[in-house]
Amino acid sequence: MYPRMTRRSTPSGTVRIVEQFDARAVRAPELRGDATVERCLAAAITTVRELPAPASTSYALRRFLLDLADGRTLHVFLKDFDISPHPPEMALWRGARERYVYEKILAGRDLGTPALYAVVWDDATDRHWLVLEFVDGRKFQRHPIENLLAAGRWIGRLHRSVAGDEPRLAQPGILLTYDATYFQQIAERAVRAVGARFGPLRPRLDAAVAGYESLIEKICSARPTLVHGSYRPKNILVASSSSAVRLCPADWELAAIGPALHDLAFIADGCDRPSIKLLCEAYLETAPSHLTGTRTDDMLEGIERLRLHKALRSLARSGEWGYPEHTVTAFVAKAEKIRHDLG
Repeated sequence: MYPRMTRRSTPSGTVRIVEQFDARAVRAPELRGDATVERCLAAAITTVRELPAPASTSYALRRFLLDLADGRTLHVFLKDFDISPHPPEMALWRGARERYVYEKILAGRDLGTPALYAVVWDDATDRHWLVLEFVDGRKFQRHPIENLLAAGRWIGRLHRSVAGDEPRLAQPGILLTYDATYFQQIAERAVRAVGARFGPLRPRLDAAVAGYESLIEKICSARPTLVHGSYRPKNILVASSSSAVRLCPADWELAAIGPALHDLAFIADGCDRPSIKLLCEAYLETAPSHLTGTRTDDMLEGIERLRLHKALRSLARSGEWGYPEHTVTAFVAKAEKIRHDLG
């Protein structure tokens, strides 16, 4: 069950973090003897060894080797949603969304994503954890071009695997909905955020989003599907132990039902037009049948509209994240250029 979230705080207070933090400064979870974790693993934990975990700016991350009574050793990654710079209710909503994606959408689809080993979700004890497979790999890079094409094919496989099942998967209040209202609200938030901090930039952004409603209509004209929400190199691992390339998209906290091209636009951002065209062709190799006849030129234009949205999304949160003026100026300039090229 995915409980309704209410405003709450832990007995010790919410840990507020602005910069990257060392999760080891927080006491390690007691995994050995934890009835919920051991029930999920179907075996008692005999030994717990903690290893260095990746740095994080959003949640406490821990990495462990677990020896089990049945002889298995699991290399796991624990994500603790109670320790976060986000307001408690936001952190838990994001955690519930990621839990839903791993439990109800990705499980059994053979897409190469990290395995979900255990879930601890207990409001009474303030424990909200996902215990995932630790993927030993490297962060995704767009170059060489074969990497970018693999990312496009992976999105096509995802969309093919859920084709026709989107209405059942769309859970109001859990998955986000990237619809016309969402895109309009992001644009409005971007204008307000820029105007509040850097007033002289606002007229430039106003001009870039003038008539944006017509672009939103085109963005939302296609049948919606499952999107990762932040399909960027930092959120994709490439497993190093596999003979075949295994892409492992992680961090599904912004997963949504929305435009099929959304994730392609995010992974393509910063690439030249010939590379994006090849990305589109790679996507169509594995995409569901109702999309395989789509013209790549139409896809390219759709990706540009969503790249404009990506710039606006960055501007919408620029105040919250404290982006300096030169960064905000660069995003405004990017929005202007994309809009000019779209006509």
